[in-house]
Amino acid sequence: MNQLTEALHNISGAQHQYEVFTGANTHTPYLADTRQKYQRKLFDTLDEVLSRCDLRDGMTVSFHHAFREGDQVINYVMARLAEKGLRGLTLASSSLMTCNAPLIEHIKH
Repeated sequence: MNQLTEALHNISGAQHQYEVFTGANTHTPYLADTRQKYQRKLFDTLDEVLSRCDLRDGMTVSFHHAFREGDQVINYVMARLAEKGLRGLTLASSSLMTCNAPLIEHIKH
């Protein structure tokens, strides 16, 4: 067993470059700053968010699970994207319900 463990260690070590742990925020210094940590992804409007994410025709838009039969976020975002003229988008949502029926018109166009 020791030989096998040593062989696996040698293979793994040859394939990966390891570095000494130097702190939780070494590669993400903005997380050490409380203001940046909690506010760097906050925007005033959906239009500002959409302009920052550089979404283009044919890309995928993903939504996490929506609230049952009352969440209009998916409808609202997809309507804004349609108004911006984006086409051929793939909608990746963990769930869709009857409240999302307005999406059908976007799919048709």
